[in-house]
Amino acid sequence: MKNLFLKFTGKDGKDGGEGGGEGGEGPSNNNNNNNNVENNKQNNDSAEEMRRKRLERLEMQLDDQQQQEEEQKRQQQLLQEEEQKRKRQVIQQQQEQYQLQLLKQKQEEEKRKKEDEEKKKLQQPRSPPLVSSSYDRIRSGAVIPMNEMDYFILEKIFLIYFNQTSLKNEVYLESLTNELIKEVAGKNILKLDEDLMDRILVERLSYGQVRIPLVDYLIGCFNRLQEVKRKVGTKQVIVTNAKLLNDLSNLIIRYFGVVISIPDMFPNTSSQLYGQGIGQLLPFLKGEMIDELSFEFLQLFISQVDDKKSLFEPLFLQLTGQMGQITLLGNYMAIFKAFSSLIQFKELSDIFISMPAFNPKQLNGAQFERFSLLGPYFSLSAASKSRDIADQYFKNASEMTNQNIHEAFENIRILTKGYHNYLHQLVRTFLKVSPENKEAFLVWICSVLDHNANRTKLRYDPATVATSGFCMNLCAVMTLLCESFIDASFSKTTMVDTNFLLNSSRHDISQDTRLAANVENIQEWNKDIHPIVPVNFITECFFVTLRCIHIGINPTFEQIDNVSNSSERISAELRVLQSTQPQWSITPQANINEARLKQLKAQVDSCKTYIYIHVSQMYEPMFVGRLQSFLAFTVNWLTRVINPTNAPVPLPTPPNRQFALLPEYCIEDIVQFFSHLTRFYPDKVETNQLGPMVTFFVTLLASPDYINNPYLTAKIIQIFGSFVPIKEQRGYQKDMTGLFSSSEIVKQNLIPSLMKFYVDIESTGRHNQFYEKFSYRYDSARIMTYLWESNLYFQQRIIMECRRPESFLRFINMVINDSIFLLDDALEKLKDIKGMQAQQEAGEWEQKPEDQRRELLETYERYQSIARNSLSLADQNFKMMQLISVKELTPFMQSGIVDRLAEMLNSYLVKLLGPKCMELRVRDPERYNFNPRHLLVQLTDIYCNLSVDEKFLDSIVRDERSFKIGIFEQVEKILAREQLKSLEDIERFHNLIVKLVQVSQQNNLLEEDLGDIPDDYLDPLLSTLMTDPVILPSSKITLDRQTIQRHLLSDQTDPFNRSKLTEDMLIPNIELKNQINQWLSDKKNNK
Repeated sequence: MKNLFLKFTGKDGKDGGEGGGEGGEGPSNNNNNNNNVENNKQNNDSAEEMRRKRLERLEMQLDDQQQQEEEQKRQQQLLQEEEQKRKRQVIQQQQEQYQLQLLKQKQEEEKRKKEDEEKKKLQQPRSPPLVSSSYDRIRSGAVIPMNEMDYFILEKIFLIYFNQTSLKNEVYLESLTNELIKEVAGKNILKLDEDLMDRILVERLSYGQVRIPLVDYLIGCFNRLQEVKRKVGTKQVIVTNAKLLNDLSNLIIRYFGVVISIPDMFPNTSSQLYGQGIGQLLPFLKGEMIDELSFEFLQLFISQVDDKKSLFEPLFLQLTGQMGQITLLGNYMAIFKAFSSLIQFKELSDIFISMPAFNPKQLNGAQFERFSLLGPYFSLSAASKSRDIADQYFKNASEMTNQNIHEAFENIRILTKGYHNYLHQLVRTFLKVSPENKEAFLVWICSVLDHNANRTKLRYDPATVATSGFCMNLCAVMTLLCESFIDASFSKTTMVDTNFLLNSSRHDISQDTRLAANVENIQEWNKDIHPIVPVNFITECFFVTLRCIHIGINPTFEQIDNVSNSSERISAELRVLQSTQPQWSITPQANINEARLKQLKAQVDSCKTYIYIHVSQMYEPMFVGRLQSFLAFTVNWLTRVINPTNAPVPLPTPPNRQFALLPEYCIEDIVQFFSHLTRFYPDKVETNQLGPMVTFFVTLLASPDYINNPYLTAKIIQIFGSFVPIKEQRGYQKDMTGLFSSSEIVKQNLIPSLMKFYVDIESTGRHNQFYEKFSYRYDSARIMTYLWESNLYFQQRIIMECRRPESFLRFINMVINDSIFLLDDALEKLKDIKGMQAQQEAGEWEQKPEDQRRELLETYERYQSIARNSLSLADQNFKMMQLISVKELTPFMQSGIVDRLAEMLNSYLVKLLGPKCMELRVRDPERYNFNPRHLLVQLTDIYCNLSVDEKFLDSIVRDERSFKIGIFEQVEKILAREQLKSLEDIERFHNLIVKLVQVSQQNNLLEEDLGDIPDDYLDPLLSTLMTDPVILPSSKITLDRQTIQRHLLSDQTDPFNRSKLTEDMLIPNIELKNQINQWLSDKKNNK
C-alpha cells in the first residue's frame, strides 16, 4: 500500500512542471525571467516541503494502522491458542481421570483377591497366636482397668475414649465412663466383649455433639477394623481373638442398618447433601469420600437386611436420576462405579431387574431413554440434547477452520471411546451376575428397539424416539460384546440360528418387508420354521446388534444427509440475500431483510453444528472398525443362508425359504452403511474385509429373484461405483477396483449384472424413479468404462456381452435414450443460463423487486445444478459408446438401434455447430462440465468407429431432419484448426464425409426412381417404405419390423392400445411384403 501511494503521488520528484518562459531562446528573455524563476523555485520548494510532510504523516498513519492490525491478529491468535490449550487440558484431565479409574479398579481387584486369601486363612484352624506382652498388659493409670488391646480397639477403631481428648473426631463418653468405673470397682480388669461393645457403641451413636454423620462414622469404623483384621498375626498389629473382631464387624453392620432404616433413633443420621436413609451410601459408592465402601461391608450389610427391596429401590432410582443429569463432559464414571458396586450382588440385581421402571410399559422411545432404569446410562453422547459439547467445541461452527474442526473431532472421539469402554465394562458386569440378568438385559434392549421402530420410517416425530447418540451407544456396546465371537475367519457364523429371528417372541418382524416373500408366503412358510432350543447367546447378541444398527446407524446417516441438504438450501438463500444486499439496504424492506439475514446465518451455524457433532461420534475409528467387522460377519452369515450348498451363480430359483423370509434390513443396513462410508469417508473403509461382501453382492445382482426391492440393487451398484477413483483424483485416491477380481463369481457375473441392472432400473416403483435412474446408471457406466480402460479381462467380458443381442440390444437402447434426454436437458438449461446471464449484464435484475430477484437467483442456481449433473451423466454414456464402438460394431448395427444412434449424433452436431450454437456460449462453461471440444471429439470418434458399416452410413444420410453435409465439413475444419485430433484421425473423418456424399447421391437417385409410394406400403408411424411389414396381434395394425422393434426396446406394449407385446408375438405380413417387393422390382425394370 505504501509503495502504491508513493508511485501515485510522485514522491521521486518527477511530478512537477519544467518551468521557464514561453519563448526562452534569447539571453534577454532569460534575464527578464530570472526573478520569476527564483520566485517559482521558492514556491516549488515550499510546496515540495509541504508535500513531503503530508506524505510522512500519511506514512506514519499507515504504519500505525498496520501495527494495529498486526496487534489485533496477534491477540486473536493468542486467544485461539488459549482456547485450544484449554480444550487440550479438558481432554487431558478426562484421560488422566480415565487412567486413574482404571488404576483404582485394578487396585480394588487386587485388594479383594488378597482379602479373599486372608479370609480363607482365617477360616483354617491354626495354633493360638503369641500375644505381644505390651498389648496384653493392663494400661497403667487408666480410669478403667482394661488391657492395651481393648483400648486399641476402642480408641483406634471406634474413636472412643474413657478420658478427655482434644482430637477432632474422637469422643469422650463421660457418662458411660462413670457407669463403668462403678461397675468395675473391686475387679482386676474389664474385658471387652460383644455385649460391652454393643453398650459402648449405642452410647457413641447417641452422642450428638460430633458433626460427623453416623453413616460416615460406622463405615470408617468398619474399614479400620478390616485393616486390623488383615494384619492380624503380623509384626504390625498385635494378635487378638479373631472371633471378637468378626463379632465387631457384625455389630457395626447391624447398627449401620438401624441408622439407615430408622434414622430417628439416633442424632446425626443425615448428611447435608444426601439427607437421611440409604442415599447416604452414594458418596461412598461413587468414590467421593476418603473412606471407601468395601465389598465386605456391602456383602455383610446386604446379608443382614431383611427388606432389601424397599431399601435399595430408592438407591437405584437416585443413581438413574443422577445419571440423567450428567453429560459426556461430566464425571459419569463415579455413577458407573456406584452402580457396578451394587449390581454385582445377585440379591440387588434381582431387585433392580424386577423394578417396574426397569422395563416400563406404554412409553415412547424418547421416554424410554429418559425414564427406564438403564436408559440414562446409555444416553451420554456428543449428539445428546444437552448443548455442552456444542458450546465447548463448535461455537460459531460456520467460522471454524479445518484444523479447528479436526481438533474438535479428535477430542470428542477420545471422550466417546472412553465412555464406550466404560459402558461396555458396566454391561459385562451386569450380565455376569446371573442368567436372569442376561435375560432381563435382552428383554430391555429389545423393548428399546421396539419403542424406536419409527426411527426407520421416512417421516417421524423426533420428540417420540430416542436420540441418535443413545442409539449409537447401543450399537457401540453390542458390537463390543460381539467381539468375543467374531474371529478373523468368521468361524462362528454356523452358531447363528437364523430361525430364531424368523420365528420367536423375542423379535417381532411381522411388520418388516421380507427379501423375497409376500404375506401369503410368510404365513405358510413360518409353520416349518422352528428355532433351536435353548437359544445360544451368540444368536441372541447377533440379532440384537443387527437390529440396533437398523434403528441406530442408518437413520443417523439419513439425518446427517437431510440436515446437509437443509444447510445447502439455507446457504443458497443466504447467498442470494447477501448478493442483493446493496440493493435492498436502501429500501423499506431493509430491517426485515437484516433480520432474515441474521436468522439464516444462525440456521446455517446450527446445521453445521449438528453435522459436526454427529459425524464426530459416528466416525470414532474404533467404533467404525467394529461396525465393519460385525457387518463382514453378517455378510458371511448371509452367504451361508443364501447358498448353503455352494450352488453355481446365478443361483437357482426360487430362493430357499429361510433366505426369502429374512427382513429386508438384513441386507439394506449393510448396503446403506458401506454406501455412506465409501462415498463420504473412503479412507475409513477396511478393504481387507470387503472381498466376501463384493462376492455376496454380485451373487445378488446375478440372481435378481432373490431381492424384490430394486432400490437395494441400485444401492449395491452405488457402492461399487464408489470403488472407482474419480478421474481427477486418480493416483492418490484409494483404488478399490481390485475387489472386482477377488473371486471367480465376481469376474464371471459382474459385467452381465451391470448391463442387466442398467435396463431393469428403468422402473424402481418409487415416485421419483425417472430421475433416480440416471444417477444409478451413471455408477454402472463408470464402473464399466473404468474396467474397460484398466483391466483387459473385463474388456473382453464386455465385448462378449455385446455379442449377445438378447441382453445388449435393450442395454444400448437405454444408453441412447438416456444420452438424448440428458444432453437435450443440459443444452436447454445452458440456453436458459445464457439468457439469464445476459439479463444480469444488462442490469435488468437490479430493476426488479426484491422477491423477483431472489426467485431469479434461486432459479439460476437450480439450472446450473441441472446442467452440471446432466452433462456429467451424458459424458459417461458417450464415453462408454466411444470405447465399445472401437472393438465391436455388430450390436450398434441392429435394426432399431442404428437409425436412432445416427439421428442422435446428427442432432448434436447441429446443436453444437448449427445456426443456434451461440445460444450455448455461457460464462465459465467448466462450472457446468460443459466442454464442447471434448463432446465434439467423442461424437466424431463414434462416427468414425461405426462408419465402416454401410448400414450406419445409410442411416446418417436418411436422417432428413438433422443430416447436413455442410455441418460435417465444418467439423473437419474445426478439428484441424483446433488440433483436436491427430492428422490420421482427421483423415479418417474426411473419408467419412466422402462416403456420406456418395451415399446421399445414391439415395437421391433412388427416391427419384421410386416416385410416389403407395400409402399401403408406408409405415403408419414414420411414413417410410416398409421393407419387412409385421402385424401387431392385438391392434391388427401393420408396421415395419424395424419400427416396432425400436419401440419394443423401450416399451413392450402395443403403441396403439397399450396391450402387452413382445417381439416373438409379431406376425409377418408376408402378402404385403411380397407386394412391396414386386412393386420395387417393377420400378427397377421400368427404369
